[in-house]
Amino acid sequence: ASERDYDALQDFFHNTSPSSGGKYINRLVSEVAGTMLQGQFIMTSNDALAVVPFYTHLGDEIYILAGGNMPFVLRPSDATFSPPGSAGTQHSCYTLVGECYLDESMDGQLADKLRDEAIDIFIV
Repeated sequence: ASERDYDALQDFFHNTSPSSGGKYINRLVSEVAGTMLQGQFIMTSNDALAVVPFYTHLGDEIYILAGGNMPFVLRPSDATFSPPGSAGTQHSCYTLVGECYLDESMDGQLADKLRDEAIDIFIV
């Protein structure tokens, strides 16, 4: 969320009377509770806010997979893979942990920026 979003939320709470704002506050609490049941809030190593599965570990990585518009948490694996026709070339493999929310990267915003930085990922 941007600084403007935080300011708007703070203004809402300070300027809303209990009688007029109850339905909005209840909805907000419901949304936050629902999100927390699905995952945990984290800050990535480059200071982005994310909601990741509860079983995400330190060292897991966030990727946007080709053709997708949402990020996924991947865990580096000890396994390696040699694609057909590339004898001797070993690629790292990953385990899919699950989908995540990464602030300012949903709905394809980040995917469009990363097309030039595409790498091959092998999921086992």
